[in-house]
Amino acid sequence: VHRQLPEAVLEIVGDGSLMEQTKAKVDELGLTQSIIFDGVRKDMENVYSVSDAVILTSQYEGMPNVLIEAIGCGIPVVSFDCPIGPAEIIEDGVNGFLVEQDNVDMLAEKTVLALKQSWDSDIIKSTCRKFDVRNIADTYEEIWKSL
Repeated sequence: VHRQLPEAVLEIVGDGSLMEQTKAKVDELGLTQSIIFDGVRKDMENVYSVSDAVILTSQYEGMPNVLIEAIGCGIPVVSFDCPIGPAEIIEDGVNGFLVEQDNVDMLAEKTVLALKQSWDSDIIKSTCRKFDVRNIADTYEEIWKSL
């Protein structure tokens, strides 16, 4: 991504067991001006408000709220198709891109595309309506009634 969009900045939000290794690799590659380590944030609305895309590289997820939150803010997402979640959320080409698990080259390609593409934030937002608590509550109620 950096080679194609040198002005792009990656903001890594969160923490994990590989954080020190990741920081060392960023240092080694000379990318400290292009990658920001932001740690754990409780004000994600401020992060989303300045984001052009949200990228999820998880190996495993439950239901990744970060993707739902991002599309709810009208931000396109790019994610590996890890087990459970992303495939249920991402409408490929509509609200972002779903990438074959661990295909780093395709992740970079789709990230560049997401950053270059002109998106309609209202269309992106509309794709998360199915996750609205009112819709989910109605679905649960229907399931319970059917039992």
